[in-house]
Amino acid sequence: MRAARFCGPRERVQQGFAFVTEDRRHEGLCLEATIADNMALVALRRHAKQSLKLLNLNTWRDAVRRTREAVKLSSGARDAQAVRTLSGGNQQKVVLGKWLMSEPHVFILDEPTRGIDVGAKFEIYQLIHRLADEGAGVLVISSEIEELIGICDRILVMNRGEIRDELRRDEFDRERILRAALLEGAGTVTSART
Repeated sequence: MRAARFCGPRERVQQGFAFVTEDRRHEGLCLEATIADNMALVALRRHAKQSLKLLNLNTWRDAVRRTREAVKLSSGARDAQAVRTLSGGNQQKVVLGKWLMSEPHVFILDEPTRGIDVGAKFEIYQLIHRLADEGAGVLVISSEIEELIGICDRILVMNRGEIRDELRRDEFDRERILRAALLEGAGTVTSART
């Protein structure tokens, strides 16, 4: 039997995976960099002129513009503006936009609406539904049971690294989820949007 080969982040991105960390300020963004620069972080190679490996500013700007529209970034936010000056909701939209620009097939979203206002949450929920409707795999990791019940097709409840329960939409039950999550200690609720 062959040993499994470890794939690093670059390979996972090339395979079509996106990971939105729960800590956007320390792990998801370069706070002093601009909105446009942050959005381009993962997809820079896509916008390079092949022969010289220089950034093609025209395709890059077009991609940033389309991505801003897709994530509904505030119209007052300028591409040259530092990300640290944005609200939490707009910062999260920049993180999501960064991954959208890499055109992934699978999104792993860890606490995607933590620390943002209700309006931004709604827009992110709409984006999650749209991604799933367009055929992307979306895995949402959240400690907010009501959020999962509202946006997911299936919920897997994990505890100590093991799946303790699996519920389809017609089986969603807050008490059942809590019972499985709290069995023998604290658990994590993970869900899938298919």
